[in-house]
Amino acid sequence: MIVWGFSTKEIGIKEAPGKCPSCGLQNLVIVGSQCVFDLFWIPIIPLKKSTYVRCQSCKTTYVHEPSADETAIQNRGFKTPWWSFSGLLIIIVLIILGYMSDTSTQKEHDAFKENPTIGTYFTFRNIGDDYKETPYVFGEIVSLEEDKIILRMSHYAYSKNNMASIKEQELLKLTLKTY
Repeated sequence: MIVWGFSTKEIGIKEAPGKCPSCGLQNLVIVGSQCVFDLFWIPIIPLKKSTYVRCQSCKTTYVHEPSADETAIQNRGFKTPWWSFSGLLIIIVLIILGYMSDTSTQKEHDAFKENPTIGTYFTFRNIGDDYKETPYVFGEIVSLEEDKIILRMSHYAYSKNNMASIKEQELLKLTLKTY
């Protein structure tokens, strides 16, 4: 379930001239607000800005219809806060970390292909119609020759990659303890 929506955040307050029609005090402020698109309650994209008038004494709010020039002047004074882009920054950081992780894993695989070492354990994936149910097999490099790698393979096959490595490592620990 993805939770998304729009919320309005207050982004600034400025003093305004004039008297409050409700209480008659000269305590009015112009409040700047901004609509923000949220994903899981994290602001992703800031959208339109708006203003309204509020009395600081009685907390009454007034929506007045300013002219186009007034609106441009009022909205220009209220800057979009940095936290409005926090979700966008989180998404960018996750993409960068994913890319870095993928490239480091690829480098490890390439280094292993260039220099395989004796005693390394890993899982193989059998490709073929006979192995559709249980394609993963655990193996170990036993010896290296000029153009050959001698492997010792497990007698068991597993349906998932992580299950193959975990089960076979448990079996290896048990056999090492018995000697």
